[in-house]
Amino acid sequence: MLSNALRTIWFQPRATIRRLLDETTLSTTLILIMLGSVIGAFFNFAMPDEDMQNFIASGWIWFVILIVTPIFSLVGAAISAGLYMLFARMMKGTGSYRDTLRTIGFAALPSIIPGAILAIVISIVMGSQLFQNPEFNTPTQDLVLGFSSLIMVISYIWSFVVLVQGMRVVHNLSGWRAFFTVVLPSIIVTVIIVFFILLLLIPLFFIMAS
Repeated sequence: MLSNALRTIWFQPRATIRRLLDETTLSTTLILIMLGSVIGAFFNFAMPDEDMQNFIASGWIWFVILIVTPIFSLVGAAISAGLYMLFARMMKGTGSYRDTLRTIGFAALPSIIPGAILAIVISIVMGSQLFQNPEFNTPTQDLVLGFSSLIMVISYIWSFVVLVQGMRVVHNLSGWRAFFTVVLPSIIVTVIIVFFILLLLIPLFFIMAS
């Protein structure tokens, strides 16, 4: 079923999600969440800047990608599912927390196959330069990284579409209600984070100015 879903999720997201809800287990969903997070972490580290070099020198990159990231992705997915559930209820949604969490896993499907293929290509092309300072990349390496970034941006955009469509299916929402169910929690969390950062930075600014 998953092999077929990796294809149909691009063309029939709602129908695919309905089938996945009926034919997959929660453990399968959790695996999808972790796989998606591993791929995302790989691409974050594959395109570092100079400020990351001290961390990269520690040699813990693969440990972070393969161990730390999946653990935090499950925690993040659990919290996100709760927020989506809350806003879905505000939008008169009727789905369960379990199916909301599973939908987050289904949303990772568009990035898994292209991400895995591109990760292998990048690893081969970059060689010893993988996770290193981009100033020393060759033009070919930069071209591969740029092309891979474009493909992954497209896959992540479609993952967002799948997530919205999943909320429509799980909570029986209209398209716009499902859209705001996904977007509003992200906006509110971002505003809260920025607010607390400003609370920390503004006093520091006055201290440094004085």
